[in-house]
Amino acid sequence: MSDKYYSILIETVSWIIPGKFSNVQKLTCGAQGMCCTADDETIGKIVIKKLLKPFENETNAKRAWREIVILRHLSISPHPHIINLLDIYTSDTCLSSFNNVYLITEYGGQNLKQSLKNVQCYDQSSALKIIGQVVSALAYLHSGGILHRDLKPENISVSENLEVKLLDFGLSRTASDVMSGYVITRPYRAPEVICSWTHYKATVDIWSAGCILAELLSGKILFAGKHAVEHLQKIINFVGKPDESVLSKMTSADARNFIAKLPNPSPVSLEAHFTEVHESIIDLLRVMLTFDPDERISAKESLQHESFRLFRATAYISSNPFGCPILDCHYDREKKDLESWKSLAWNECNKINI
Repeated sequence: MSDKYYSILIETVSWIIPGKFSNVQKLTCGAQGMCCTADDETIGKIVIKKLLKPFENETNAKRAWREIVILRHLSISPHPHIINLLDIYTSDTCLSSFNNVYLITEYGGQNLKQSLKNVQCYDQSSALKIIGQVVSALAYLHSGGILHRDLKPENISVSENLEVKLLDFGLSRTASDVMSGYVITRPYRAPEVICSWTHYKATVDIWSAGCILAELLSGKILFAGKHAVEHLQKIINFVGKPDESVLSKMTSADARNFIAKLPNPSPVSLEAHFTEVHESIIDLLRVMLTFDPDERISAKESLQHESFRLFRATAYISSNPFGCPILDCHYDREKKDLESWKSLAWNECNKINI
């Protein structure tokens, strides 16, 4: 091993760390990666994410490549509410032995899930300041043709001053792609994902943002279904059953038939559910949590909502949320084998290598 690296074991995961980083501490761990904080001798506290089993199969390899490409693309013109990629490295010396990918980003503070455990719920002004920054980041991503697809409290960092950054782009995609399979952690999953729309649009992220806003205000997960069917039933019981014009958009006959046979409940009164919440925030929740993705408010439209102005949250929101360069991931639409995706990821890692 080169003198510029050293090896440590974090839980059961072996890490190769550049010598300029010290005080490595586990932060979080998910299915796709483990994150640790570390002290950089020049810039201070940073986060290192090690991708877990990135080349175990074609799906993992493609996700690894995609996350690298999207983060690198976003670093061209950094957005204040999106975590910034500082570097990428691998300790491996050639493609044949390539199996380790590390992403270095700035540190944005604890994640929103951790913060919610501490505060239980946020006051209305703070909740809007947080969600306004989230929506600003989404508007920026969407203007560049990128969908986050895994928006949840764990993937949002928040500082003590309520400065917010979006994290984790492991499931992100370009908006033009055909989508398949479940994405987004279940409580924040939009109806079109549950019902297997083949194509879905940027408003899939807005549904997740609406679920998070509701959670910030109440301290409780809005749709806590144990499985997809229960989750969908909870959504319909809350927002109402979609009509035939919406059902006809679903590509899954099973989903259409299942929903068609459900009772037709009256939607929950948001005013009764959120009894202490201002009417403008109730309206924002309503337009974010619209079943039909074509009728759901966009990120750009959300930023113009009166609730942000009334609660003086606009000062926290980036003044230029729409300038993301368009990302053309033409490889993403191609079928490649494991070794091809691995080779593409290797090339990306070696564009910058510490």
